[in-house]
Amino acid sequence: NLLVGFESDYELRNGDDKSFQEFEGIDEPQYTAKTEMKDSASVRARLGYVFNDGKTLGYLTAGYAMANIKRTMSDALNEGSVPSESDTKWHEGWTAGFGVEHFMADKISLKADYRYSNYDQETINSNQVYGDPLIPGDGYTQKQKYQDEQSVRLGVAYHF
Repeated sequence: NLLVGFESDYELRNGDDKSFQEFEGIDEPQYTAKTEMKDSASVRARLGYVFNDGKTLGYLTAGYAMANIKRTMSDALNEGSVPSESDTKWHEGWTAGFGVEHFMADKISLKADYRYSNYDQETINSNQVYGDPLIPGDGYTQKQKYQDEQSVRLGVAYHF
């Protein structure tokens, strides 16, 4: 009754989060950072147990994940010509979760699962927004926190 398999997915996303930058542990409302998740993908192993006369599968899943993340740094009081700058790149990480899939008909199943995904840190160099444009290399460098997400997914599958 054990099942071992692999699964992959690609998703178009539209999630964002806006926060204040911190200086020595204190929020600075003048400086904001907006993080947007544009796309994500994963390749995972799936280990499960089939029960209920072969109609239901409970499983664990884990593997490699990546997300296309755009970060925009802004300075509300910038007196220069560049009030914000952004950087978009793919971040690598991992994902893990669990779920259940149940056959409703001969070739149609319903699926529900929970997944946690964690993507790497990024060092942001905001020379244009936070630096003096007349001084090359002047600016602000900060490590952004890990980007992570928790999700509950519902789906319908057709089995060929």
